[in-house]
Amino acid sequence: MLKITKHLISLAFLLILASPSMTGQDFSNPVADLADPYIFYYQNYYYLTGTTGGDVSFQRSRTLEGLKSARRYTVFSPSSPGGQAGNYWAPEIFRYNGKWYIYYTAPKNNSSLNIADQRMHVLENNASDPTTGTWVYKGRLVPPGADYYAIDHIFFTHNGSNYIIYSGKRTSNFSIGGQNLYIAQVSNPWTITSSRSLLTEPIFGEGTVNEGPAIIRRGNTVNLTYSVEGCTSPNYRLRLATMNASSNPMSRSSWNIRPGTVFSRNDQVDAFGPGHHGFFKSPDGTEDWFVYHATPEAGGACNNSRTTRAQRLYWNTDNTPVFPAPSATGIKLTSPSGEFTLPVDSQIANGIYKIQVKISNRMLDVEGASPKNATNVSQYQDTGGLNQQWHIQATPEGCHTITSLAGGLALDVINCSIANAANVRMWPPNGGYCQQWSFVDIGDGYYRVVSRQSNKVLDIQDTGQVTQNGANLQQYDWLGRDNQKFKMELVGSTNTELVDGVYRITSKKGGKVLDLNSCDAANGANIHVWNWLNNDCQKWQVSSEGGGFYRIQSESSGKSVDVPFCSSDLGVNIHQWQNYDNDCQKWMIKHVSNGYYKVISKASGLALDVENCSPNIGANVLQYSYWGGDCQLWRFDNINILKGRTNSSLDEKNLSVSPNPFSDVFSIKGLPKKMTTLFIRDMTGRLVRKVETTQDTYDFEIKDLIPGMYILTVSVNGKQIASEKIIKE
Repeated sequence: MLKITKHLISLAFLLILASPSMTGQDFSNPVADLADPYIFYYQNYYYLTGTTGGDVSFQRSRTLEGLKSARRYTVFSPSSPGGQAGNYWAPEIFRYNGKWYIYYTAPKNNSSLNIADQRMHVLENNASDPTTGTWVYKGRLVPPGADYYAIDHIFFTHNGSNYIIYSGKRTSNFSIGGQNLYIAQVSNPWTITSSRSLLTEPIFGEGTVNEGPAIIRRGNTVNLTYSVEGCTSPNYRLRLATMNASSNPMSRSSWNIRPGTVFSRNDQVDAFGPGHHGFFKSPDGTEDWFVYHATPEAGGACNNSRTTRAQRLYWNTDNTPVFPAPSATGIKLTSPSGEFTLPVDSQIANGIYKIQVKISNRMLDVEGASPKNATNVSQYQDTGGLNQQWHIQATPEGCHTITSLAGGLALDVINCSIANAANVRMWPPNGGYCQQWSFVDIGDGYYRVVSRQSNKVLDIQDTGQVTQNGANLQQYDWLGRDNQKFKMELVGSTNTELVDGVYRITSKKGGKVLDLNSCDAANGANIHVWNWLNNDCQKWQVSSEGGGFYRIQSESSGKSVDVPFCSSDLGVNIHQWQNYDNDCQKWMIKHVSNGYYKVISKASGLALDVENCSPNIGANVLQYSYWGGDCQLWRFDNINILKGRTNSSLDEKNLSVSPNPFSDVFSIKGLPKKMTTLFIRDMTGRLVRKVETTQDTYDFEIKDLIPGMYILTVSVNGKQIASEKIIKE
């Protein structure tokens, strides 16, 4: 078995380049198993669609990483009123005039599966939430006098008029000519009101296909990007045409086709045939992103080896897009700005792990470091390779996805089997239960890893070589044997620097959590450790105080973890006290290893410690000299995001906001005349605006925010000094 490969070495190099110290969330590609993907971001959710072939469906998640385990909602199929027989391609989901629409390609009637009969179709949903309501078939989009092969249609508005751009044939004879891009005007998303106009056609040396159009604007430039050469080719790639924003998009002469292509294969990371893309904004609206598919097959493929990947888009000074090269699958990338922080309630902290088998002390290993579908998983001696490193990510429903850093595919039970001895292999993430796992602590640092689909556990197959390299990974009933016990060794945390938020704080010694005794709200109430009960007495708001120090406040009482009288004596019991801006309530929280942190008082320099290293419930928490024992190591699991509580409100800092409530603009006055950062978060904690100013008055214009309540916070030199609720009417 080849364990060290050129592919593995290049991935390791890319991992170093792509993994700076980050305080935000991250994700890895692929995020789904769909070809022809499209993402639409709306009100805290990413909505992802793509080709399934058998239906029209979508997934939604608050994070890109969360798409890997997100439920798939099927909204239209052959059995639906108006449904077609099959060949459902390239759906795109979007909102227009307060309604949801999905554009998709399928045959022109409900009996044909002839590729030449592929046409453009429209679904509509009046509900505000597209997972509810009824998706209604609105019919076909038919260009007058040109009811020919037509696929990959997109809807866009330009200078007050609506249009579609799509890929189609010049005549009714499917076998003649290639695929061109056409444009037509529409009066609504399902009604064409003009003849079609030709925009682009294949250029010599680029095959016979122009398809998968997408529009993105910047400044006075309208950018049209589209795929060329055909999805079966490894050279499937993107080309660019541009138009001035004041021009007529129906006129071919308005469009300037730029030389060369703007996004193409990256052989170094096994990304072939990248194309059929879409654009979307980051949650806070400050970044542009694109989603596309690619395959690890060097010869190209138009099959289920194509997976969904996302990357950030950049810009030239002339307002044309800059596409980075396709990134390696599996490596960690920084998530879009302002992305929602998912709650965590998990035995295992999110991070990158080696998974060691107890019976052999060998590691779970992706054979040959292959990024291809159905690659087998076995055990092998520790090589330090990315094919032995696994990104474990909690899902909102309490399970986990386990994806390989070598290729980014998910640990998957073959065919979602519930049988004993069913093989466990690598497969593109698809949200299925056969890719979701729970961890059950069985003591001594070992876990059994349980399939959500079958309730069976990961198991190294015992064929007489259960301790040897290459022994196969399967699922089996829990028998309590050492070939079913696994140790998780954290080799890279996805968040070693804490962000402001609400945390469960767990002692490494005994696994008990920091707890406010009896939820007592009084000054001086004792803090100890207890079993996790998931109540506010065990939830702690951690917020930066600047200079690397943090405040830790009880969600139950709002008071701070405090060293009595700033004492520097060993063994002083830790309690809570009303909030003061002093060093008794400031703590350095520094990552040590394996997802655990030391917590050091700024006042005394002593560490947060469980008395006598007790693993028992009710053990007191005190301060002691740091020596690195398990009773001084704590895990911080983010269970919620910042709720807006700070040391003081605006008026306590002689700041004011007016008007409040406001329509589109409000002013904040009384700011210090030095660098000040202003944040606006919605009530989920999602960052929606961030500005910096050195003026004493700042006029905030936020016309595009939906009506509702928000939190305005003020930070100086990295320290949050005040907050206030504001209301947009």
